[in-house]
Amino acid sequence: MKEKGQGLVEFAIIVPFLIALSIAIIYLGALFLDYTQYNNAARDAARDISLQAGTESNAAYLRNSIVNSIRTQDAATLAKYATPMTSLYIPIWSVIFYNGTSTQDTATNATDVEVTINLHLDKQAGGLLAEWGVLPSDLKPITFRMALEKSMIIYQ
Repeated sequence: MKEKGQGLVEFAIIVPFLIALSIAIIYLGALFLDYTQYNNAARDAARDISLQAGTESNAAYLRNSIVNSIRTQDAATLAKYATPMTSLYIPIWSVIFYNGTSTQDTATNATDVEVTINLHLDKQAGGLLAEWGVLPSDLKPITFRMALEKSMIIYQ
């Protein structure tokens, strides 16, 4: 007679753990999706900056306008590259031009561009998972470096 409610008690003990595991899997899946989307966004931004066509001065102007929008964290420009599923992490974008091995601020005479996204945990959006330390406070920075394409004159 004592075994009559045993299955119900075992089920009641296991259910909270199964629910917690399910929620953790959903959060980690969303986190992975966001990280992948930011990875693609960094690559797309580096590619857009790299592939500007026109005269040399016009291409440098177009590159610098994209870079200035990214550096000022312009919401419309950043939304063009990434619209994350969650708001658990705050992206901080940065762009650096290289001329050989030295860094510079503008695209003039640059040979490479590097786009980096640092992801910092938003403690308010993370809720209890952030408070309990389940989510990492910073994720590995995402960096893409591409050679700038030589500009060409476009004939109309």
